[in-house]
Amino acid sequence: MAQGEIDYNIVFPDAVTSERHWQKTKEPVVILLGWAGCKDKHLSKYSSIYNEQGCVTLRYTAPLKTIFISESFGYKELKSTALKLLEILYDYEPRATIRAPRPLRCVRLVLRVILYPLTKYIHKNHYDAVRERPPGWPHLHLYSTADQVIRHRDIETFVDALKQKGVPVESFDFVSTPHVGHFRKFPEQYALNCRNFLAACVKDSEGSEMKRRRVQDQ
Repeated sequence: MAQGEIDYNIVFPDAVTSERHWQKTKEPVVILLGWAGCKDKHLSKYSSIYNEQGCVTLRYTAPLKTIFISESFGYKELKSTALKLLEILYDYEPRATIRAPRPLRCVRLVLRVILYPLTKYIHKNHYDAVRERPPGWPHLHLYSTADQVIRHRDIETFVDALKQKGVPVESFDFVSTPHVGHFRKFPEQYALNCRNFLAACVKDSEGSEMKRRRVQDQ
């Protein structure tokens, strides 16, 4: 790759699948951010959940050095990467518009919360920052009591904090699965949670759009 480029994959659903699920409306765009050390062949298994629902998917995994070194010590490389990913979506917008007349709608289904035990001595870590000023979009947290990497109590405390701030949030405890092993052990249950959440996000988005149009028409 040339300097400044990022390694990503974008997948458009076939026209038949898109039409079956969205019936001439624009497909949701799902951005999947891989975990630390994730390979794209593994992330593609998760994106298939949404491709089968007629969604456009954009996959990206940040390099380990960015996650554990640059970001930990306050260098905002991921902010630049996020802007590049948005530019990619805008670049592909004309292709999506051919199949659907509605504006591009992004449904973010992945929230990456990384706990940095040492960064509190340098700057506020991501966990505390998001708890204090959470994004207002709906959240879905899939986790496990048996996870030895991310403690389930941290996830549950985070979910409670979001609820207290009025953020729409759902969660599901797989109980027995190891870290990032939920989909591998319970693929049907995992996919069902994702599909239900996708449907809820789209319904909420459509409701907000209708309210906005009513206000404009008044």
